[in-house]
Amino acid sequence: MSVPASSDYEPIPSPSTFREVMGRYATGAAIVTATLRDEPHGLAVNSLTSVSLDPPLLLFCPDRRSDTWPVIREAGHFAVNILAHGQDQLCRRFARKGTDRFADLTFTRSARGCPILDETIAYLECEIRQVIDAGDHYITIGRVMDMGIDRERAPLVFYQGHFHRLGDEFENAVEVQRKAAGNSRSSNESEVTVEGSGGPNGQAVELTGEQIRAVRKETRAGALDCRKALEANNGDVQRAIDYLREKGIGTPKKVWT
Repeated sequence: MSVPASSDYEPIPSPSTFREVMGRYATGAAIVTATLRDEPHGLAVNSLTSVSLDPPLLLFCPDRRSDTWPVIREAGHFAVNILAHGQDQLCRRFARKGTDRFADLTFTRSARGCPILDETIAYLECEIRQVIDAGDHYITIGRVMDMGIDRERAPLVFYQGHFHRLGDEFENAVEVQRKAAGNSRSSNESEVTVEGSGGPNGQAVELTGEQIRAVRKETRAGALDCRKALEANNGDVQRAIDYLREKGIGTPKKVWT
């Protein structure tokens, strides 16, 4: 790539040129959701990045002209739903104005009421920590409170204004992960000691990955909520499921109409 002499630079890049240049940077696509007064809201973003591991922070940049952003800001919590290959129409739906974005859409609610969309590759539930003015957008920093992942789905890729899919590299990476997970399970089932107060009597509760997966399968709740429910019920899977259902966390599956 040749670099023009300094005298050839425009003093201020035009918006169209800036957009074209930044379009050469491939990103994923995501839908940010929230609930306010029992109504679901959401918008599409591709300006998403991690900020910090400790504490876990991320940011996204909503447009100042967005009608949805003020609602999400008032809600105080949001969920980032990272889209999978094949969800490009869903992304376009949430990018349009004046439409019912949740019509006939299936989702579950997180512990804090945020919509978690079906068939995405991952989600992160966050608490808004800081909002910064930045030109025609806002920089919104969220503290991650819970998350989940589906390692079997390929991501939706956005590049030069179009959606794409990762090729053989993704399939190879998934196969390597499957083999590694299989070897790990066959040699030693992983056990996790949940940090915190322990069970009802304050004792430490040891949980297996199988217990957590069983609760998640039945309730579709976040991993952290499942762990807390198991901890509160001494590792009893059925009681943990009932515990989450009584609190309305993660279930039942909802079709919003």
